[in-house]
Amino acid sequence: MNELIKLVLLSNSSQLGFNWIYNREFLKQYSKTNNMLMTKPINKHYEENKPSYNTYEGYEIGENTLQGQIVSCLYNDMINNDLYNEHSYEKLLLNHFLPGGIYKGYVESYGNKLVVKYLNKRLKINNEISLDDDQLVGFVPYVVYKALNKSSSDALKLTNVLTNNEDYKYLFDILDNVNKENIKEVLTRSKLSFKNKILNAIKYEDDTFIKDVHELSCSIDVAFPIIFYLYNKHKSLIEALNENVILGGASGDRAIILALLYHPDKLPKEWDKYI
Repeated sequence: MNELIKLVLLSNSSQLGFNWIYNREFLKQYSKTNNMLMTKPINKHYEENKPSYNTYEGYEIGENTLQGQIVSCLYNDMINNDLYNEHSYEKLLLNHFLPGGIYKGYVESYGNKLVVKYLNKRLKINNEISLDDDQLVGFVPYVVYKALNKSSSDALKLTNVLTNNEDYKYLFDILDNVNKENIKEVLTRSKLSFKNKILNAIKYEDDTFIKDVHELSCSIDVAFPIIFYLYNKHKSLIEALNENVILGGASGDRAIILALLYHPDKLPKEWDKYI
């Protein structure tokens, strides 16, 4: 398997056991005496520590969140298909989200909107659907195109299946150029609408810049300040993943971007069995 895809999928699955738990006090206390990486969701943790959403109930250790699953599917679809395009990607997503599709869990707004758009077209209903998603799922094409040494501008065409938000273009450019030595420089010159949130977050040595549980969601304007805070703070991916899971919320989807930033860093060899 491609090393970047492997790193992304393992990073994503490492967070599964606590993904979408927003009770930060519970997570911090639990981390003091327990390993939190590469575990499976436990119903009790979700039932007793609200707000939380056990979307992946019944999943086993090493399985992926929805975004990790789409990364895997897209990568496998594209390996030997030079003609893959945005229409192919839309079909992949619809195969997940349409009633009776591959994915059986909670469907986010971007999936519902894509289904409604498809049904409107099929039933010839003139009802415009605004595809303006702002979640981390928009980086699935970027991950796969990077793994296959394809351009981020082509990846953006697939991202535009779900959103016309220009900030994805600016974030792709940031990810194309950033490293630990030039974070401030790359962000400062960017046209990203919320770059000041990220620049503020990387000033901190702890997580006190996070004021509200809503800042732990997978919306890009709150996820990227946390991602770059972790990237700026920690020397290794495993260290960043350890703090990321303790922060809570959309930890699994943030982990995908962390893997991109830290690549070609390594994860524990014993995790390879989960690929």
